[in-house]
Amino acid sequence: MYRSEIVMITRTDDTPESPFDGYEETAATVEKLYIELESPSAQRRFRADVELLRRGGAACREAVTRLGKAIAGTPTHTALLWLAAAGGAVDEVAALTTSPVAETRHQALRALLRFSPKADRGLFEKALDDPNPQAAHVALVALRDRFDTPPPPQVMAHARGAERLLRQTAVQLLATRLSVAEMSKLSESTDATDRMVGILVAGQRLTVPPLTGPLPDGWPLDPMKSVVAYVGERVDLPTRGLVGNFTLADVWAKRVKVADDISLFALLERRLDDLAPDNAKQAAFFLRLLKDPRTDLRCATVLGLGTGDAVKAAPLANATSTGITELPEAFRAVDWAKEIATGDLKKGEALFATRGCAVCHAAKPGDPGGGGPALAGAGSRFTLSYLVEAVITPNKTVSPIFRWTLVTNKDGTKLAGLITGETAGDLEFLLPTGVRKTLKKSEIVTREQEDRSPMPEGLISTPEELRDLLAYLLSIK
Repeated sequence: MYRSEIVMITRTDDTPESPFDGYEETAATVEKLYIELESPSAQRRFRADVELLRRGGAACREAVTRLGKAIAGTPTHTALLWLAAAGGAVDEVAALTTSPVAETRHQALRALLRFSPKADRGLFEKALDDPNPQAAHVALVALRDRFDTPPPPQVMAHARGAERLLRQTAVQLLATRLSVAEMSKLSESTDATDRMVGILVAGQRLTVPPLTGPLPDGWPLDPMKSVVAYVGERVDLPTRGLVGNFTLADVWAKRVKVADDISLFALLERRLDDLAPDNAKQAAFFLRLLKDPRTDLRCATVLGLGTGDAVKAAPLANATSTGITELPEAFRAVDWAKEIATGDLKKGEALFATRGCAVCHAAKPGDPGGGGPALAGAGSRFTLSYLVEAVITPNKTVSPIFRWTLVTNKDGTKLAGLITGETAGDLEFLLPTGVRKTLKKSEIVTREQEDRSPMPEGLISTPEELRDLLAYLLSIK
């Protein structure tokens, strides 16, 4: 390797343009650069275009006077309209968005999106109906990135369409504009295509983080060692900011779930039963990214994948429901305030996980939970006596929103548990064993809410186990 001048080697049968007369574009006149824009060589046109854009101002405005003489659709015309847009000629370039030449309409829209932040919104909305899909795509990108307004009807038409790139961009736009209620309505439509749009929009909102911008505080990252050599220095990038990898499963497991997260997750989970196989698979694809134990095994099955690496929900051990409302003798005479002082927090945390409590209850902000009352901050929210009764005799005091519902099906079978989701056609149950089950309303004969809790008894069998569990719960402030 050695330093040298750049050399171009030509052949005797090359075109007349080779060899060419070399020149230094940064020192060339504006006239010379515009002459280069008419060169049959794409590389020469490109170099001249870059230099004119770099100079900006009057150098770019010169393109407006030349634009009318160029032939629409040619590379020179395209370069001139981009330079004119960069020079501020919004009206002249906007007029080209109605050109009979499809490529000219496409390039004019792109140039306005790039250089004219004040370009009229209506111009892009009109382009949604352009027969040139490239022009329609630019319009979707503009509405997605520039205008924070309700999407016009054409956006939904593109989201339902067969052109994949247009559908993808329309879905991205709808994911930032539609409410969760609107997404839910789409996903419950009788039309399979509308349900697919609802799934795509909900999945986009729930599982795709913003492409740019700072990550939120506490974002889970696997740290990376990354040292980059620059001229005169070597920089350890982690010292300058966040550098690392993450998975959506890590983020989902650790972030605090807001109401929209819970609703969107439930929406996608319901669509695992969609009658259209492609809809069910799309919902399963999004949910698999989260690796949530409530759905991961089911998603792997829907997608036809092996289930060996699926995250499985642990069934609850000793799950019974006798309906008792009084503490058994062994738990009645204990001074729990004194006992928990000697409780083992680690054993209590292990009990919370292994006895299946975590299947239904979130103990800390960010825990997924499963439909039962949240226990985050239990040490600050509940009295000691309440926790003792709630664990050992869950039927003594039952909140109306957590009462047990008993249904009888047409075939005579009965099912009881906590209703965690309901649509026009389905009921979702959380059973005492921690398993979720969805029933079709059309198959239900009777439905009755009873004054009892779906939480099973017998999960904690000795005072020592309860001591450790309470010590753990009360430590969560």
